[in-house]
Amino acid sequence: MQTISNQTITWAREKQLRHWFKDETTSTNDVAKQEVETIEDFKLYVTNWQTKGRGRGENTWTNPSERNSLLSTWVYKCNTTPQHFLPALMGLSLLQACKSTWSSLAWSLKAPNDCFINDKKVAGLLIETISQGDETFILVGLGFNVFSSPEEIQTSSHLLDFLGDKKSFSNEQWLSFLNELKANFDSAIEQSEQIKISEENRDQLLEALNANPFKKEIYIEITDQGDLVTEKETISWRDL
Repeated sequence: MQTISNQTITWAREKQLRHWFKDETTSTNDVAKQEVETIEDFKLYVTNWQTKGRGRGENTWTNPSERNSLLSTWVYKCNTTPQHFLPALMGLSLLQACKSTWSSLAWSLKAPNDCFINDKKVAGLLIETISQGDETFILVGLGFNVFSSPEEIQTSSHLLDFLGDKKSFSNEQWLSFLNELKANFDSAIEQSEQIKISEENRDQLLEALNANPFKKEIYIEITDQGDLVTEKETISWRDL
């Protein structure tokens, strides 16, 4: 079986998507930032190992013990600045691709952008934007623990742990996931140009967030601006 990185790069090549790969790098988001002026519409960055992987804020991304996870950045060039609720749409996009491919597993979201199976985090997003004149570049950093996870992080796990063994995972499943994910990301980028999140997406987000075992409170509503409403307060997604 090919590694996750090799499968992903092969998929990108067959889809004629611009792509970049290196076995080891500092951070795919950082590499993308250095090349952003050369990106015409879309480019995918993939690596096996990050020496300076980052999460939101001051958080870092810890590499799994084996080099067999998806460490990537999906870069989109846009002519308009996305609405602030784009991260919510991207998180939902990732979740839906996971649920579509491995429907028997108990997927959920932990705001702002952590993807869980049961009570374990298996994937996370780091979304950054760069504005240059009339152009905006959206960098969607995605780390997905597929066959292994950091042993020192008790709350993390990997996809294979829930599938049982490698016989339950196939190249066809991974390609299906990538196709679904790219289509979902494309749609989210387009929807982020609108002034409101659709009612359908708000309902899907609400279900996904309330399914997470680590939520502090029950969310009773997601507003059309992506704010999280509980019985006690309204929380802006951009403040998470």
